[in-house]
Amino acid sequence: AVDAEQADAAALAAAERMREGADPDVPIVIDSPAQVEPRVERQACLRCGGNVHVEAHEVEERGDERLRRVQSKCGGCGAPSTTWFRVRLLD
Repeated sequence: AVDAEQADAAALAAAERMREGADPDVPIVIDSPAQVEPRVERQACLRCGGNVHVEAHEVEERGDERLRRVQSKCGGCGAPSTTWFRVRLLD
């Protein structure tokens, strides 16, 4: 049972790392900051499939880029998540 739980936890961690926007080095590119929160809240929780709610939306400087870091939490199981965005500069 412990091995199965460890395998499930490892699979969940791997899925989280592969999730779009999980890595600040590969953020989701959007056209407007107004797209951030609706986009996060459309994602289902990887753990239970529940609804995700934004808890914090902040701008963070990373090198020469300004990224949006969104902290969210599942309303069902409480799993936390961080999603990274970069607002495309329009000419």
